[in-house]
Amino acid sequence: MSTSSFPKLEQFLGSYFHQDWPLEAETTSEIIEAYRRKASPRSLSDLTQELAELRAEKLNETQLRKRMEALGACLDPSAEGLSYSQWLANLESTLQSPTSKPKKTPPRR
Repeated sequence: MSTSSFPKLEQFLGSYFHQDWPLEAETTSEIIEAYRRKASPRSLSDLTQELAELRAEKLNETQLRKRMEALGACLDPSAEGLSYSQWLANLESTLQSPTSKPKKTPPRR
């Protein structure tokens, strides 16, 4: 059981940005989109709320890196030309943007 103040964020980072995530996708954006396709609206909302709370702490980059590592993230946003704060802002924005679910094709009769 996690004692984190950010259990949804910890679950997301540890599950999607584990040490082998680069074997599953070329960019963090691809991983985030995979999560968006699978996540329920409630999960997206909960994660977005925790991201807002973390960002409201206004940690410096060193503190953010340490917090992200403590939450299970194995990523370096600088590889994509971003700071940790920029990456988190992009993540929050992406999770808040509307998702387009594929239309279900009616069964053939």
